[in-house]
Amino acid sequence: MCGIHAQVMGTTDLQVWARCSEASLGAVGRALWEERSLVRTWCMRGTLHLLTPAQLALYAAVFDPAQQYGAAWYRAFEVTPAEMDALYEALSFALADGSPLTRRELAEAVTSRGGERLGARLHSSWGELLKPAARRGLFVNGPNRGAETTYVRTDRWLADAGAAECPDPSVARAEWLRRYLRAYGPASTEDYARWLGVRQVGPIKRALADLGGELTEVHVAGRRLHALTADVDMLRGGDALVPGSVCLLPAFDPYVLGHADRDHLIAEEHRPLVYRTAGWISPTVLSGGRIVGTWEHRVEREAVTVTVTPFGRLTPAERSGVEAAATRLAALFDRALALYT
Repeated sequence: MCGIHAQVMGTTDLQVWARCSEASLGAVGRALWEERSLVRTWCMRGTLHLLTPAQLALYAAVFDPAQQYGAAWYRAFEVTPAEMDALYEALSFALADGSPLTRRELAEAVTSRGGERLGARLHSSWGELLKPAARRGLFVNGPNRGAETTYVRTDRWLADAGAAECPDPSVARAEWLRRYLRAYGPASTEDYARWLGVRQVGPIKRALADLGGELTEVHVAGRRLHALTADVDMLRGGDALVPGSVCLLPAFDPYVLGHADRDHLIAEEHRPLVYRTAGWISPTVLSGGRIVGTWEHRVEREAVTVTVTPFGRLTPAERSGVEAAATRLAALFDRALALYT
């Protein structure tokens, strides 16, 4: 899977829990701040994700600033390409000793190097001027300092944790697409463009062509999609997902963000209940790979309360699956379960 979505850090332990039977609370934090086997940074669609160092190196090689940040973006944030180049240099210098700095401290450092206007813009941009540098792989998030996020230069932060070198961009584009299809395929060119967060599909079509015989065109519900040839037999055999399997996915889960066309996931009348305003993605109940409801939980002193809101009547098998998943969730927090459906 190409990264875990980290827009709300409290969800990441649950994203691991949903996929790993041996998940434990705090595992993500240990991987980020102690082992440094994961990093948190802005990447696909300009949103926060958790990546391994190797995934970060791949993404930095795939990332094309000119495609992501055009003239309209520069006008919106009232900066020029030359100013952004100066900002990259100033940020690299400010973070050179490996110390974590907050956005406020970065702004002060930029100002001290003669970038008064850029420093002022950093104070007011809510991170938008930092995203292009992060997506190039210049820095990643460091440990929080109270309520403030910090930033650390990637090569310094990962110096003792096996930092990976950026591969050739053409090789990286093919590998990033390969990994996407392994996680989310079958998928269309538009699905991949939406997931990656780009408008131009020309480079994607070239990457598809580069994969050659590794790809097979498949037809799903009347749509012509791409799948890895190595996965076709498994997909046709129905082994990719156990029919009727039920799981609880947390908010912002990457599974529900992998495609532009989501007809295979959810009925159109239910989409506003999951893909909500201001970019909020609800926790979802999956049955056989489709979204059949939403859920929420509350951790209390003696119990975990799980409330499920199905879109329709759940079958007995689905109710049993929900109860099993909720029981696992309560065990994660070492609490009793209070389940409401």
